[in-house]
Amino acid sequence: MILARNAVNQLDSERYEQLVKNPNNHSLNVEIVAYVGLDIENSIIYGIQKSAVTKYLPILLGIVILLNVVMMTTLYLYMRKSLKQLKK
Repeated sequence: MILARNAVNQLDSERYEQLVKNPNNHSLNVEIVAYVGLDIENSIIYGIQKSAVTKYLPILLGIVILLNVVMMTTLYLYMRKSLKQLKK
């Protein structure tokens, strides 16, 4: 985001709106010096991650276990049917 400031270092809202609406407008005589980023505290990210894991991990594990049981049962039935023919 680009911030346009006037001589007394206060935000010039009209110039700011012009820059945001049309950043390629060269009539404003503006040079982009840097882009401003946002630094978020680590504990906030940890809290979001922890809540997401506690919410979705049981569901994910349930799906994985269910799919594993279905695949193992299918494999068992297929192998049993195939090996019966060798017994004869």
